[in-house]
Order: sequence, then structure tokens, then C-alpha cells
Amino acid sequence: MNAGIDHLLRKAYFISPIVDMEKLITDMMQWANITEAELKHKGAIHTAFGEDLSWEYLCYVRNHPIDWMVPTKILYGSRDNLTSLETISDFAEKHSATLTVIMII
Repeated sequence: MNAGIDHLLRKAYFISPIVDMEKLITDMMQWANITEAELKHKGAIHTAFGEDLSWEYLCYVRNHPIDWMVPTKILYGSRDNLTSLETISDFAEKHSATLTVIMII
């Protein structure tokens, strides 16, 4: 969604996409007990759950918000651990996307 190719697409179909990278990064910072000031100071921090957090990337995400105008259908799994139902629903509403939630037992 951030590749600048939306003008080439007529439709998009996503399965549990990451639609708010800033939210995901800040959630990961909370999971790792890392403050924004600490990340800024260190530049990059490796987490115990295997992901590297980067101040440069967080700044990039904040400075390049998604501008998505493609008709989109989203299939979202109820056990998605990276994107909350609230976040995906907000994205779908803002971008007029069709959202289908599949309940995973």
C-alpha cells in the first residue's frame, strides 16, 4: 500500500494485512518495554521476540502515511496477533474497503 502502485490496480484483495504500521511498531515497543526516547537514542533495538525496531523506520512510517484509493476487499482472521479488529475496521471504514471477519476457533 505504500509502494505507490495504487494507480496501476483496479481491485485489491488482502488477507489480514498490516494497515497501520505505526500502530504495530508502537505496540511492539510496548511488548518489549521500549520507550520512544530509548529507541530514538539507540537508533535500533533487537527485541526478545526476534524483531528489530528502528527509529529511522518509525520516522519513515510517520512521514509517509498511506494514501489508498483502490477498491479493496479484506479477509481478516479473528486470531490475528498483529492487527486488532479495531484497527482493521478503522482502516476499512476510512478507505471504503469491504471487511469480512473469519472466526478462527
